[in-house]
Amino acid sequence: MSRLLFKKAQIFDRTGDTETLKGTIDNITVEGLELGMTPDTVMVENERELFESYTGRVVIRTLQTKFDGTTDDILAAGTSNSTGADYIGIGGEQPKEGFIKLIGKGVDVTLGGNDATSGLPLLTFIQGYRSFENGRLETVIVAQLQDVDSRKVLFSEAGTA
Repeated sequence: MSRLLFKKAQIFDRTGDTETLKGTIDNITVEGLELGMTPDTVMVENERELFESYTGRVVIRTLQTKFDGTTDDILAAGTSNSTGADYIGIGGEQPKEGFIKLIGKGVDVTLGGNDATSGLPLLTFIQGYRSFENGRLETVIVAQLQDVDSRKVLFSEAGTA
């Protein structure tokens, strides 16, 4: 079985119709990437089920502690320096809303899909923490989004890496 290989993850802000890159996270561990979409079902008459909505989830693990090419910490509490750290909550705080784009060799995947009105991804809250689950210290980034339209949850396009 083959695996999707992603070179990096990018954290974006969206204001109006403009996407702004806020930070890039390199060295995503292959075994630490989780990318999936789960249908949320509802029971209707005659015990039939319908997909009411879809929940997309992205989990990224990296050995990096800083955004690529900067001295900015990925996990930094209460920052307001317009870096990606403003978009990653680390301790019950509410970060700014943003979206994650995974950059791969054959495919790029965006959590937040493709908004039908603007063509831009939907925004969500991104959370992060440090973990030692795999026998090494890793930075873990988690984002989740729910929508009634599966195309607005996960969106893939030709890879740019």
